[in-house]
Amino acid sequence: MRNEIEIEGKSVDDAVEKGLIELGAAKDDVVIKVLSEGSSGFLGMGGKPARVLITAAKAASKKAPPHETKLPKSVLSEADIAYAKQKTQTVIKELFSRLNITLSNIALTERDGFLDIEIETSDGSLVIGKGGQTLDSLEYILQLILNNDPKSRLKINLDTEHYRKKQRERLEVLAQKALAYVSRTGKVYRFEPMGARERKIIHSYLKTFPEVETFSDGEGKARKVAIKRSQK
Repeated sequence: MRNEIEIEGKSVDDAVEKGLIELGAAKDDVVIKVLSEGSSGFLGMGGKPARVLITAAKAASKKAPPHETKLPKSVLSEADIAYAKQKTQTVIKELFSRLNITLSNIALTERDGFLDIEIETSDGSLVIGKGGQTLDSLEYILQLILNNDPKSRLKINLDTEHYRKKQRERLEVLAQKALAYVSRTGKVYRFEPMGARERKIIHSYLKTFPEVETFSDGEGKARKVAIKRSQK
């Protein structure tokens, strides 16, 4: 069995998810080294992939160097958090100004090292895009910019018109239907292809049901979540 993998993804989270699936390991049981956070062109086009090295904990040293530890929660001070919020607002205003989209409000909430950003704009559907792809790209660009400054490295969640909440609720309904199908028939159920964020929501939700287990199937844009009865 492999105990180490170097892998690429559209983002660090995407690369980590792929690596964990390849190793058949949980995030708590590995050491993650970010080799490259990648880069993005305008709205995510023309960028370079993120790259990570994932090592099973039993194969890693007991005390890994700081740059090889598991991805940490924020250790920013209150002053840094205030700075990160201010910088986030400045970057968002400049970004949307360049896109000629009017911003009417930006609400920022910090929680356990995460920064929830709810924006109100003149054209929410344009900001969200098909299947949330534009919103995901804007979030990715904003995250890259903030990560370039050690004092603003908060993991962010960008949303508008409560799209993320509606997205989660929609996916959980689909997951419930799939769960009922697998429980009734004993067959494997495969969802339609979806992005890394959507797959993560389904994986996380179905983890609470020990009678089934999930896995990813396919590559690239054809990648999808599948669920089957648990073998445990």
